[in-house]
Amino acid sequence: MGKWAYETICPACLNEYSDINIEHQKTKHHILPKRFFGGGGGQIELCRSCHNDLEKEIPQKKVLSQNKYVEIIKNFFKKRNQDFKIPHEY
Repeated sequence: MGKWAYETICPACLNEYSDINIEHQKTKHHILPKRFFGGGGGQIELCRSCHNDLEKEIPQKKVLSQNKYVEIIKNFFKKRNQDFKIPHEY
């Protein structure tokens, strides 16, 4: 799938982004949680539903290594049979 496609569809579930259906609104997920690392690091775009699912896999009160957060995201995509490259600017 071309890079351009991710501007209109969620790379995790492949559903089109929607301004009407709140579950499919485009969101930005910080690769490194803002609560621990501020606003720095890269972001990935996901629909609201996938963003919520990914957040459930990330510990809320425990700081992990940066590589562990990347691993969690990669596994999230792998479970959905999607190949997605994490931006290097995290």
